[in-house]
Amino acid sequence: MERVEDKVELCDGDIVLVADEEQTYLYPVAPLPANREGDWKPIKIAGHYRKWGFEQWQLLKEIAANRFAELYPEIAMEIERAKSVLTDPNASRITKIEIKTGKEVFGLKASNPDRPIAIVWTENGARLVLTIPLGTRYQDDRWIVFDPEAFKNSIENERSMFGAFFKRYRRFPRVGMIVKTTINSRGYWTIEC
Repeated sequence: MERVEDKVELCDGDIVLVADEEQTYLYPVAPLPANREGDWKPIKIAGHYRKWGFEQWQLLKEIAANRFAELYPEIAMEIERAKSVLTDPNASRITKIEIKTGKEVFGLKASNPDRPIAIVWTENGARLVLTIPLGTRYQDDRWIVFDPEAFKNSIENERSMFGAFFKRYRRFPRVGMIVKTTINSRGYWTIEC
């Protein structure tokens, strides 16, 4: 692979989908058991995945399920989810996550001025403001849950945008993640939750 244009992580980053101009590759980056060493060989399918039709996605899903389903039973579902996001013209990659306080974001209107807020930005300029759930913090570009019960209660609140994000994408926001974006009622790009 000479020049990689796009990279999508699947199965919590254990498997990646990468593409150059002529080919798309799917391969594990996490260590595999010794008896599965042959599975390190990338699955190759012609063309860039952003230009694929139904047949190429179906072929990738079938080959990946045959090769990786024993170790990653969710691989077919992950490929289907990636397909639905990547074939959407409003898909965009998260480029930055900033952590500020409620006061820094909302000024005097902040109901809880010291509460940490995450501001998530994408390539196309979409922005999403998320109140960080209780029991959680963002440190060194990763999310840490130090109180699972408080985290669970916080994201299950029906007004929690972080909870809506977590339910839709089944993971924490992180740089490099591909999300769907839309224009909100005020005319600004935002991330769909």
